[in-house]
Amino acid sequence: MKKVVLLSALTVLLSQFSCRDNPVEPPIKDPRTYTWTIDTLAYPGSFQTAMRDIWGSSPSNVYVVGHNDQNRGLMFHYDGKQWTDVRLSTTQGGNIQGPIDLAAIHGFSASNIYAVGKRMYDDWGPPRRFLDSSLIIHFDGRQWREEKVSGGRELQSIWGSSPTDVWTAGWNTLLHYDGVKWETFPIHLPSEGIQFLSISGNHSNDIYMVGFKNDVVQPIDTVAFFLYHFDGLKWSVVDSVVRTTGPPSEEKFGGGLFAIDRILFSVGYGAFIKKKGSQWERMFFTEWPLVRLGGTGFSNLFAVGTESQVYHFNGLDWYRYPEFRGLDKFFSSIWTNGKEVFVVGNNGQKTFILRGQ
Repeated sequence: MKKVVLLSALTVLLSQFSCRDNPVEPPIKDPRTYTWTIDTLAYPGSFQTAMRDIWGSSPSNVYVVGHNDQNRGLMFHYDGKQWTDVRLSTTQGGNIQGPIDLAAIHGFSASNIYAVGKRMYDDWGPPRRFLDSSLIIHFDGRQWREEKVSGGRELQSIWGSSPTDVWTAGWNTLLHYDGVKWETFPIHLPSEGIQFLSISGNHSNDIYMVGFKNDVVQPIDTVAFFLYHFDGLKWSVVDSVVRTTGPPSEEKFGGGLFAIDRILFSVGYGAFIKKKGSQWERMFFTEWPLVRLGGTGFSNLFAVGTESQVYHFNGLDWYRYPEFRGLDKFFSSIWTNGKEVFVVGNNGQKTFILRGQ
């Protein structure tokens, strides 16, 4: 009898230690039942603090980038408790000289992050003109520094399959990083010029990019989206959609492009679209434009856009979060690790960060 009691006690003791060494993970919460908080970012004395894009290595290491009229407050960092200005400018003790603007951010780890945008110049003429050139800054875990880039205009998007295969693009500009240097990469450009709005891919030889062309020729004003594909050697136009300006009745694909779970998705003028073979399948339509898509897989996707739109897709249906209706905000980007989600947007003057968990 004593042996049985001793064995039972030992079993209980071992199970307690085992639970401590291997704690049971709490079940993942349904995103539609998230509790939300809203943080407001406004750099002191600024008229505009408009963040546009977001990326994080974890919920306690998140960055947002965008525009500020004072050339300060162009990037903020969240440490899990609060948002702080990342002092990029030399006037703040940083390494970046002169007026800049940031549009997009992408990272591979907490110590390997890129942000892109433009460096701005005044040409007093006459006539006076505002000029720009490509800007890439890199964080190595200690500080942000400007990357060496030759030529190019404003950059608007960035994506990479690995730290030695990074692409960034914008106004008539496509640059590639091979782990050593940034170089201009050859690509077909329409005679009217083009803006490369978004890049995403599955691996180094299966990458997609969307370009936007506005052909303002009266009396007909047309716009066009071009879908480019990279096969590991060259970029080729594989699809396009051309229409007159105004809300489309049938948008084939839009300016936002995202590869998730080896499926290519696009968002645009109120539409959420999936590429199925050589065709596009509309999965969802809204009255207002959608801007960005993000998620961890087909059964956990978030889409955001104008008019305070925040949606969740669980693989079966779409759900719009009622908490944000009527906020009059432009939501432009998302980051999630599957347990928490961050949404960034602005109202033209202040930035708003939604955090659901």
